[in-house]
Amino acid sequence: MSAADDQRIYGDALRTRSRIVRDTVAEVRRILEEAEQRIVRILDGQPSEPERWRLSTILAEVRRALEEAGRTAGVQASIAGAQMTTEGVHLVDTGLRVVRLSPPPMIDMPLLVAMREFMTSKIEGITLELVDAINTRLGLVVTGVLDRSTVRREIAQRLGMTMRRAQGVLYNETARIYANASRMRMEQVEAVYPGLMRKKWIRSKGRAEPRVNHRVIHGQVRKIGDSFDLTTEKGAPLKMMSPHDPAAPIGETINCGCVMVMVPADDSPYAQYWKGLDADPDDERAVSDIVPGRG
Repeated sequence: MSAADDQRIYGDALRTRSRIVRDTVAEVRRILEEAEQRIVRILDGQPSEPERWRLSTILAEVRRALEEAGRTAGVQASIAGAQMTTEGVHLVDTGLRVVRLSPPPMIDMPLLVAMREFMTSKIEGITLELVDAINTRLGLVVTGVLDRSTVRREIAQRLGMTMRRAQGVLYNETARIYANASRMRMEQVEAVYPGLMRKKWIRSKGRAEPRVNHRVIHGQVRKIGDSFDLTTEKGAPLKMMSPHDPAAPIGETINCGCVMVMVPADDSPYAQYWKGLDADPDDERAVSDIVPGRG
């Protein structure tokens, strides 16, 4: 089974995965930019003389703005997590439908709910970390150490840093949810159709160069219950059940864009449906070409 086969089957599903991440990052960016504009308006509404500032009132308004931004961003993160759970399951079920097998009934996945809640709280927490930093800077304005324009510039810089951190959390945690939803769904499939399907590692191809050990195992196929075999940079053997395996070292999962798809076993009678698909002459990219991130 070639990369072209995988592309024809899974291309739309993987593009949806990428779109969810992009849209969520864009929405969180909009939320934080609105918070920045709100804080700037608060500062601009104060008297020109620092000694006349009502610091406690200003700090309360800033905290309220950031708390609201954090809650709203957390909601967006939670929605993205739920979508990634659905899409991770859909990725697996797509392969089942190609080989004309009915997807088994869904089984609850409480781990994914916990992962989504963790991501939500982390996004909210990152935003709230700004409160103390901004409070300190505003205090320096009142004491005359900093002027208002300097504080506005520093607040913008800190919000930019917060956005970069939030983007990293969103990318890594949604990818983790997606990968684990696919892995758990494959385990459900294996329980109903034992031995008929396999899992296949697909490396990412983004702007950053993929990890060498992830690139080396691109296309590696394993039984659903078996691990993929990797080698670390130091040459030590490493086993991973899937990309973003929670048991793997963090260096193997952070900013990873690899995915795992399901394919029929070569000796399965269902493999004929996979190989018999007609190619789309206008879409011959490999699956890896549409999965962002560093493998």
